Amino acid sequence: YDLGLISEIRIEKDNRVIIGLLLTTPDCPLINEIQQAIKKSVKRVPKVKAVRVYLDKVNIWTPERITEEGKRLFNP
Repeated sequence: YDLGLISEIRIEKDNRVIIGLLLTTPDCPLINEIQQAIKKSVKRVPKVKAVRVYLDKVNIWTPERITEEGKRLFNP
């Protein structure tokens, strides 16, 4: 999240979570691993029934999306 890779988090009425994922490069070889890690983490939240992570092809990742905490992680 702090790296600005999440474009959307939506919680449906039936406790299903939908997450939009941005990549720093369109050909990121880690997309499957990132999606699985997100799903695994979110499924640990109580009452979450299902998680769908989709690749956001509308928005574009830029370094400006990085939060202040993310910047601190890279520049301790």
